[in-house]
Amino acid sequence: MKHLKGKKAVIATVLSLLLPGIGQMYLKKFISGILFFIIYIALFTTVYAPSIFVAGIAAVHAYAYAPDENKAEKNSSVQ
Repeated sequence: MKHLKGKKAVIATVLSLLLPGIGQMYLKKFISGILFFIIYIALFTTVYAPSIFVAGIAAVHAYAYAPDENKAEKNSSVQ
């Protein structure tokens, strides 16, 4: 079974669920964070339902692109 990525991934996911784009910015992915935020605000002000999907997609994106802390720990202990 694949290990969870760690605390940084969970924090980024929660931040993206609260406000899409913030999780990406937490991970220093500023361009994708700004794009998710702009799309979310644009959809939120026009049609509420699709903006919920943007929040979900942003959360999955933040989790997928978070660094794998377990691999970093293994690499540092080997050296």
